[in-house]
Amino acid sequence: MKKGKIFLLALASLPLFTSCIDDAEQNTYLTEDRRTELANENPDKVFSSAVAGIYSDMQSYVKQDMSHNYFGQKSFDYLTSLMGNDMVMTGRFGMSLYHYLCDYWAQNFVATANRWAEYYRCIDNANQILKTIDPETTDEAVLKYRAIALGMRGYAYLQLSYLYQQSYYVGCDDTKWGKGQHYDFSESKCVPIVTENTEGDQPLSTVKQVMDQIKGDLGTAYDIFNKIGMQKTTDPTDFDGCVAATYLARAYMITHDWDQALTYAQVIVDNFPVLKGEDQILQGFSDINLPDVVYGCDITADNTTLYMSWFSQMDSYSDG
Repeated sequence: MKKGKIFLLALASLPLFTSCIDDAEQNTYLTEDRRTELANENPDKVFSSAVAGIYSDMQSYVKQDMSHNYFGQKSFDYLTSLMGNDMVMTGRFGMSLYHYLCDYWAQNFVATANRWAEYYRCIDNANQILKTIDPETTDEAVLKYRAIALGMRGYAYLQLSYLYQQSYYVGCDDTKWGKGQHYDFSESKCVPIVTENTEGDQPLSTVKQVMDQIKGDLGTAYDIFNKIGMQKTTDPTDFDGCVAATYLARAYMITHDWDQALTYAQVIVDNFPVLKGEDQILQGFSDINLPDVVYGCDITADNTTLYMSWFSQMDSYSDG
């Protein structure tokens, strides 16, 4: 879609699990049959606001603010780095300290509640789109939204899998670092799987079941994008086939399916050149139009604030 830079931020304040798709027809109750009929007649009218809401949540979703540390996917990236071995916190101050000490784990803590709500909200909105679309449709205008919804749902389950269980495999067997140890957590309980065909509360699924769901969603999305000529669009704000391929490569690496991981990683290598020349290399990596950017968004006053931003948390020369 080419509306990636225009986000309906009002949707971010909707209650948890209230679908953005309901805004398609104001003041009118739509049956599922009528909604499907409208989707076939004018898919942009029915689905564009729902997709814009998912994009907006990915950038700046906040269930409950706590010292400017929660603002969509990038806050998840930096806070989880604090909980691992990838980042050192030199100053013992700010709410990030609790992540650094690995002291944010209970289900009712703000950090856990934000992440759970953000990703299941994404899943719910994707399911509402998928519920409205005939899976046998051949209409490319409709298939685009089916692929985006499947891709976003796969992305959300992948992020949940990082948080709520050990990885599929842990250890490095047959290496001097792993000392021959290899632990299989594939049958351990992870998170509930909820799809467009699910009704009611669901039990925890295993890591293997969640990874199978991720591969299925992202794999189907990738195939659809290729079918309708959207493997790579001209707008880096689009969720397209290359974005699906990046998450597929990660999922297959997690399960040690190296050949498949290489297949999808090669898609990115074939479509995105490395940076060349001083203008690109010294630019500062802050322009989504750089040739090696697979997926991103413009930073605007609508999706960031002075303190609730990646730059405020990470740049030693900025405020925050």
